[in-house]
Amino acid sequence: MNQPIYIEQDKLKAFVQDVLRKLGVPDDHGKMTAEKLIMAHLRGFDTHGLPCLPGYVECLEQDRMNPVPSLEVTSKSPWASQVDADNGLGQVAGTKAMELCLDAADTFGIGCSVVKRSNHFGAASAYSLMALERGCIGIVTSNASKVTAPFGAAEPLLGTNPLSVAVPAGGNAPFVIDMATSEGARKKV
Repeated sequence: MNQPIYIEQDKLKAFVQDVLRKLGVPDDHGKMTAEKLIMAHLRGFDTHGLPCLPGYVECLEQDRMNPVPSLEVTSKSPWASQVDADNGLGQVAGTKAMELCLDAADTFGIGCSVVKRSNHFGAASAYSLMALERGCIGIVTSNASKVTAPFGAAEPLLGTNPLSVAVPAGGNAPFVIDMATSEGARKKV
C-alpha cells in the first residue's frame, strides 16, 4: 500500500510557481495560481487542486493558453465591471474579478464582475472565500462546456456550471458551499 507523502505548503507553492515560471508565466500570476490550487486541494477539492497543473502545463506548452495575458477591465461602472482575461490562467482572472467586486462593495455595498476569454479557474470557493475575508457575501459562478444531458435527452446540452456561495455568520462558522449544478463536477467523471 502506498504511504501518503507530506509536503510543506510553502515548498509546494514554490514548486508550482517554478513550473509555471518555466513556461513563461509571470511570478505574480504563478503565485496566484499556486495559492488557489493549493487552497482547493487543502479544502478537499482534489479534482480542482494540484491535479489541474498537468493540464495547465499542456495548454501552455501547446500555446492554447496565454502565459502573459493583458488582463483588461473592458467595461466598468461604479459597482460592476467586465474583465477580458486574454486567454490567461483562470485563477488570475478570477482573483482580479473578485478584487474588483470587493473594491466596489467597499464603496457601494455591492460589486459584480464578469470575466470573458478565460480558462479553468479551479474551485469556485477560492474566490467566494475572498469575500469572507472582507466581511462580505461572495457568490461565484461560471459557465462550462456542455457535458451533461437533461432528463430524457440523448446528448449533452448543459454544463456543470459551478456555483459557490460564502456567507459570514458573525461569531459562528461561515456558510460556504461549492458545487456543480449537475450530478457532479466534470473532473470527477
